[in-house]
Amino acid sequence: GVPVAKAGHALLGGAVDQPGPDSAWHGSLSVRALPWLAEHKVGGAMVLPGTAYLDMALAAADGGTVADMALKRLLLVPGDGAVPLHSIVRRDADGGGHLSIHAKGDGGWTLHAQARLSASPVPIRPDRALAPVMARCPALLDAGDYYAAAARTGVELGPGFRVLSDIRMGAGEVLARLSPLPAIAAGRGHRIHPALLDGGLQALALAALHGKDGGAPHVPVAVDSLSATGTMTDAAWVHALARPDEGDPVGDVSLLDDNGRVLAALEGVRFQRLDGGADAELANWLYRLNWQSLPLPGAARRLGVW
Repeated sequence: GVPVAKAGHALLGGAVDQPGPDSAWHGSLSVRALPWLAEHKVGGAMVLPGTAYLDMALAAADGGTVADMALKRLLLVPGDGAVPLHSIVRRDADGGGHLSIHAKGDGGWTLHAQARLSASPVPIRPDRALAPVMARCPALLDAGDYYAAAARTGVELGPGFRVLSDIRMGAGEVLARLSPLPAIAAGRGHRIHPALLDGGLQALALAALHGKDGGAPHVPVAVDSLSATGTMTDAAWVHALARPDEGDPVGDVSLLDDNGRVLAALEGVRFQRLDGGADAELANWLYRLNWQSLPLPGAARRLGVW
């Protein structure tokens, strides 16, 4: 069956002893235990980044691959206290499994993300020559300007999430240097630290959305496949490619080392546009996606990628 994650993952938590072939973990979210959670704000509220679920899924796969990842509901992180998390892998007869990630609030347990896990070996992807990618991406974007623009859209990223530098842009393509803080780069307690993965989504958002929709906000809602090989401390570059003419913005992201070796690959990352800007319109959008409809402080105008 699907290998189980080792105990002690920062988000999954510890394995729950239970009968039968299924696996489960119980953990919690709190700013006190995970200070980096306070560095990801949307509309003034601390919001768990979608990449946290990706990290949890990779840990649950424990060397396998993740497919059909669906980010179902927004999760707001409280300034005080902790949010209980419960994750389950239901085994299939063919050796695969289905992961579901739940959080407990005042209304009980709520499903926030789900994915299909496979024990199949992660495919080895050929090295990527960086020089041709750089030649296709001649336009330079100052990282400080990028993060300032993100803040103006309502997405406030602290130092831990400002992982991109040396941003180079081409036609539907972005190559950027990964320059995380040492604690983020070490990734202790994670398969891939969510802030590092978030850098991949930041680059893809630039590749897919730059100059389009008048800067309209988009959020990631699905990932077709996700796999990781190698040591993420070697991650040095992010390469993002938008797929043309697919309706909703879709693209692929790779984390590379300095030699162009693919350490992690996200394929079919799909964004959806967030229309409107007032609180009521945001709440309506969350409801349409069947997300947890919770009020955000302030007028959450033009939210960016979370």
